[in-house]
Amino acid sequence: MSIFRAYDVRGIYGADLTEDIAQQIGAAFGTLLGGSGKVVLGRDGRVSSPALAKAVATGLTEAGCDVLDMGLIPTPALYFGIKASKAKGGIMVTASHNPPEWNGLKICDSKAGLMGMGLGLEKIKEIVEQGKFKLVGNGKVIDSKHLLEEYADFLLSKVDISKGTRVVLDPGGGSSAVLARKLFERAGCEVYVINEEIDPYFRARSPDPDPDNLEELKEEVLKREAVLGIAFDGDGDRSVFVDDRGRGIQGDLALAVYVRHYLKGKEGAKVVYEVSCTKAIEDITREMGGKLVMCRVGHAFLMDLMLKEKALLGGEISSHFYFGDAGIYSDGLFAGLRMLEVISKEGRLSSLVDGLPKYFSTPIITVFVPDEVKFKLVKEAGLVVKEKGLKTLEIDGVRAYTKEGWFLIRASNTKPEIKIRAESTSEEGLKNLFGEVTKVIKEAASRLGVKVEAPKWRYKKT
Repeated sequence: MSIFRAYDVRGIYGADLTEDIAQQIGAAFGTLLGGSGKVVLGRDGRVSSPALAKAVATGLTEAGCDVLDMGLIPTPALYFGIKASKAKGGIMVTASHNPPEWNGLKICDSKAGLMGMGLGLEKIKEIVEQGKFKLVGNGKVIDSKHLLEEYADFLLSKVDISKGTRVVLDPGGGSSAVLARKLFERAGCEVYVINEEIDPYFRARSPDPDPDNLEELKEEVLKREAVLGIAFDGDGDRSVFVDDRGRGIQGDLALAVYVRHYLKGKEGAKVVYEVSCTKAIEDITREMGGKLVMCRVGHAFLMDLMLKEKALLGGEISSHFYFGDAGIYSDGLFAGLRMLEVISKEGRLSSLVDGLPKYFSTPIITVFVPDEVKFKLVKEAGLVVKEKGLKTLEIDGVRAYTKEGWFLIRASNTKPEIKIRAESTSEEGLKNLFGEVTKVIKEAASRLGVKVEAPKWRYKKT
């Protein structure tokens, strides 16, 4: 079934994902859990989410599970609810940052770890496809909205922020709006909020915040003379930051800021980062005496590695951030609180970012490649790179190193495309690396006898 993706279940509501399928997935998860125990359920603010959540609950109760219904919440609140209630797992009805017509299910285990493919989701898929449900029909639905307040209390117990710190929040019409203002006010901040009303259609801005956009938030930060702007994605598990100068901050640079602060006095602490991230993270982690663990792209995989490695910090260029002392899971609201804590102790975010090791990087560049070709192309690109005698890492695609820096070619796990990034110590080196990666892709495509559009990117001086 195509709705079963690398990290979760996702598809267009009514066409790919229906109430019937959602009920089957709920029943399959309940069957996998042995037909007993508690499962936490939450949903985002999309039009289709209440009906899909009701269907999931029906499937779970038919399989014998009790459903702890948290209602409309940001996804990280579900993660907290699983641990706080000692549930066997949880299901969040959300399509995260996808467009309004989409919806999906994030399915979690008892540790609040996301069950992606290879982490348990494939077992649920198999039960659904084979119809091997065990329906005992004695579960019940329990109103559990109180867990949202407990979640807020937990987050606030983990931070120390200077009173009166001025911050601008942008939920973007997503589910973080149910808690954002109240949470940051309770933290003692002077809070301004834009796009606060839950909007199933995300009319104010895309539910997928990008540091290069967010013009309304940037203007508001400057207008209010705030120390930080925070844009949340559709379900609140990501946060993109705008600094006091109105600049959008790339997720891997924000992670580097966290590392420099939170690794103080913690020699040997581990930092998990994914293959797209800047070398600045490596430089600072080593500077602070920490240990590096590189991971494939995808928050399900990073959360799993955070748990296995007992890491202190983790992050992705996409602005998923993970804190080992506060539940491991990616949480946009908590990441925002933690960044305010860093600013309270260290000073302006603009200065902290400007004080990082300087590298020149491309953004993540995407190239359309059909699903049936993309993995073959990346594999062939790896062979081309090795023939050139370059050092490589193949954790996720191929990351190749030259005297001028590194470049990455990997296949998207969710879309018909490949993703490219390059980084160098100089402008000229970056241009050379981009030229090199373009040649590698062209050669790999030629060997496979397929046509692939050349990557498009032009250097912009900052």
